Amino acid sequence: MHKVADESFVFKETAQGKSLWKAQHATLFAGFSQGTHRRFATGHDIDSGNAKAVADAIRSVAGTADIAAASKQA
Repeated sequence: MHKVADESFVFKETAQGKSLWKAQHATLFAGFSQGTHRRFATGHDIDSGNAKAVADAIRSVAGTADIAAASKQA
């Protein structure tokens, strides 16, 4: 979960800023029909905070790509 700072340095660190940030991301990702928006409690350093989630996401996308390519060749 994203931490809200006791004393915010910038707007995005406030409760209102976090809420706006989440809403804007939801709007952005709603525009993609073949994707997922996955949130983890690692911040932007997911590669070091949750390497397994990164690997699983890559495997998921690679598997989907293989299926799509195979169906086009059939």
